[in-house]
Amino acid sequence: MRLFRQDGSDYGAALRPDFNLDYLLSFPRGLSANWVFRREALLALGGFAEDAGEIIELDAILRLINQQGGVGLGHVAEPLVLSDAPVLNDSAAERAAVLRHVQARGYEHAQVQAVRPGQYRVDYGHVEQPLVSVVVIVQDQMAAAQRCVMSLLEHTRYPHYEILLIDNASEQDATREWLQSVEGMGSERLKVLRTPERLTESDLCNQAALNAQGEYLLLARRGGGAGCRLAGCPDEPRAAPRGGGGRAEAGGFRRQDYPCGSGPRLTRSGIKPICW
Repeated sequence: MRLFRQDGSDYGAALRPDFNLDYLLSFPRGLSANWVFRREALLALGGFAEDAGEIIELDAILRLINQQGGVGLGHVAEPLVLSDAPVLNDSAAERAAVLRHVQARGYEHAQVQAVRPGQYRVDYGHVEQPLVSVVVIVQDQMAAAQRCVMSLLEHTRYPHYEILLIDNASEQDATREWLQSVEGMGSERLKVLRTPERLTESDLCNQAALNAQGEYLLLARRGGGAGCRLAGCPDEPRAAPRGGGGRAEAGGFRRQDYPCGSGPRLTRSGIKPICW
């Protein structure tokens, strides 16, 4: 935590979280100042770079991460520094340091763009665009499901996705009729799966994973009635596991199917479920 001098005699607190690499890359000025470095680790790194200039700490932090990952990075919760508030501006040196770090991790086509003064968006420049399966559970809350689906279709920029509407034994006629009308569209992007009995959310999501065609699975869960959107493919291999028995491997999680025939059966019009 840092304390900043404000107008007059007041002070403002900047509460910084535990270390978060995405936060550091997107807002270097807010997270890279006033670190406490272990002297031996800094010397083993070769010290601070002579040409780092204004980003002397940011450059050292990113080189340490490139060497050691996040090992040894900690968080001091007490206020240690009293200073003037930082002046935010688009820094070419910051953007260059972030780009060097990302490229050192293997993203050679990456780009770093300033979205606000001192704040950046990293485009990792993936060549591949894997299919993403978006799971929407429907249980008689037709209006919320319709808002989510319409928002996904209207606002999603990422082109390779499918929407799986999971009907959890809905009882209302209006919901059933709407799902039937969706099925009647015959869309490859928008599909309906049904279960003959009410299941728990985890069972529904696990069965959706078995029937999904995508390499990645995104759960569009209910939350305050807000719309859903898939802004872009996950830029780094940190997506959720596909299938409840997923195991971590290089490049994220890969699916590990359930034993054939396990769990209640879900059916999808025109497509046979996996392992049935």
